[in-house]
Amino acid sequence: MRKIRIALTILLVLALTFTVFACKGGEDDKKGLHVGILTTSGVDDGSFGQACYEGIQAFVKANPGTSVNDVKEDKFDR
Repeated sequence: MRKIRIALTILLVLALTFTVFACKGGEDDKKGLHVGILTTSGVDDGSFGQACYEGIQAFVKANPGTSVNDVKEDKFDR
């Protein structure tokens, strides 16, 4: 019984050691964040769509590597 306990302890320690080394940090993702906004009235409507777009633009300016893509969708009847 004691030999089994020692063998299991050694196996557990080895498994944890391999887990720690396997989880080391990799390369950082340098691609950045891509933000999208979909509106029915565009991003220059002087209302909610424009306020959202201006907030996203402020975020993009404060976080280099971030980009935004705005899309105006005229038809939502599906």
